Amino acid sequence: MDIKLWWSNLAQREQTIVIYGSIAAGLLLFYFAFWSPLQSSIDQLRTRNQKSQELVAWMYQSKSLIESFSTAPKPPKNMGNVAPLSLLPTIEQSIKQHNLDSIVSSIKQLSNNQVDVKFEAVSFLDLIHWLGDAQLLDASNILKIAISRTSDVGVVKVDLTLTAE
Repeated sequence: MDIKLWWSNLAQREQTIVIYGSIAAGLLLFYFAFWSPLQSSIDQLRTRNQKSQELVAWMYQSKSLIESFSTAPKPPKNMGNVAPLSLLPTIEQSIKQHNLDSIVSSIKQLSNNQVDVKFEAVSFLDLIHWLGDAQLLDASNILKIAISRTSDVGVVKVDLTLTAE
């Protein structure tokens, strides 16, 4: 069928309806094919950018806290004339003092002077405060630590081994 012939056979009112319908269909096609996906991508990028900015701000805050702990004076080491106590009770007491006992996933004594502690989800700042205080008490030194991030900002999964010298 020839389009010109079909068009000329339409009444004036039908031609107006077809023109406006074509314009509306073209606008809808443009919106759903181009505009809507573009807006969705922009919104996702804005959200990702906001989360990245929050993470960077948290990292800078954590960096200054870590630096303050690294410059803290260390107490004198055990002189060797006193028999070392089991490390487990000392670490457990320290964890309770910092209210971290409810989030410890496991804690076990590896030997008389080594303790393995695991957190599934702990605030990084709380972890740093606890480790800093444990170091200041001369209760432990970090032998091994593995930190991995979680989906929550500022929350980490930690597996560490503490040792007494």
